[in-house]
Amino acid sequence: MSKRRLFITLLLVPLVLASGFGLMQWMAGRRPHPSRTAPTDRGALVQVVTAERAERRVLISALGTVQSARRAEIAPQVAGVVTDVAPQLATGAFFAAGELLFTVDDTDYRLALEQAKAKVIQAKSDLAILRAKAATARKEWVRRNGAEIPPPSLLILAPQIATAEAALRAARAAASQAEQNLARTRISAPFTCRILTESVEKGTYVKAGTRLLTVIAADRLEILTPVPVAELAWITVGGQEAAVADIVLRAGKRQWRWTGRVARLLAEVEPQGKTAQLVVTVDQPYRDQKDAPLLLGMLVEVTIHGGATGPVVVVPRAVLREGNVLWLVQEGRIRMQEVHVARLTRDEAWIDQGLAGGETVVATALSGVANGMKVRIANPPLAREAAE
Repeated sequence: MSKRRLFITLLLVPLVLASGFGLMQWMAGRRPHPSRTAPTDRGALVQVVTAERAERRVLISALGTVQSARRAEIAPQVAGVVTDVAPQLATGAFFAAGELLFTVDDTDYRLALEQAKAKVIQAKSDLAILRAKAATARKEWVRRNGAEIPPPSLLILAPQIATAEAALRAARAAASQAEQNLARTRISAPFTCRILTESVEKGTYVKAGTRLLTVIAADRLEILTPVPVAELAWITVGGQEAAVADIVLRAGKRQWRWTGRVARLLAEVEPQGKTAQLVVTVDQPYRDQKDAPLLLGMLVEVTIHGGATGPVVVVPRAVLREGNVLWLVQEGRIRMQEVHVARLTRDEAWIDQGLAGGETVVATALSGVANGMKVRIANPPLAREAAE
């Protein structure tokens, strides 16, 4: 490169750079500058729900255990060979009260009854003979000595007659016992029952007092239901006004339902959970649902209908803050309100003190909340979605 061209290049480069810088400064000066304004605190955007005044009825849900209302151990009162067994006698079978279960050979007991009856006849005859002899002796005494002087007791056979009367009473008692023993050869269901266990076989010799059957009442079952002690305030136990309970048994895709009543309260709390033990009775559990697998020890769902709360203010449980505090919105600002919770359900909080109803309650979770904090309420559809 010649010296002349180098000189021209060195001269033009600074001129071009200076011109560009000047143009940029001129353009920047013509650009309008934004006006500066102080930032405003519009408040956090929150979703709200409306506290509603309503009346609620308490429903208490629990898991109950099926148990028998009555149980009996059946044993023959007489010994003998089992001669007949009811065809349907088996574990799980149902029997009506008084229905025959099995029989014991009654041959010996029939003979014993006949002998006892014969002894009664003999005792009656002996007593009649003595009374006739006594009457004859009394007449002879009166003929000889007159009616004013009573005859000696030995003369009129008083001791012998007393002994004969006692013998007749004993014979009649023996006949009654023999009759009862004969009746006891037929063993029947003591009440409407279901067979829990059985060990009866035709042709087997059984001794008196040997337990052969265990039965439970089939016309009534009990559901032992643990509930928190605090829930007892809502439940009427026993009597005409006893609380109604819905019982549900689920097995696979099927379910069975019954209605029961809270019959009684056990005398002590459950040791582990410290819960009260309610007994719900179900009458005629198999009347319409004999196929229901309602077995002792089975768990069932129990819903007890407690009393009404009276007017309370209802809000979603999720809006209740720690310490039973609600965040109310008044004139665009938060006011913290402590309330008294009458009852908590899975989804709701029932307030009986601290709210009148109609208040706007913050449903959005916020951090650093304080009294007087500004908030903006979201649109109504958003608020309704928060309530749901």
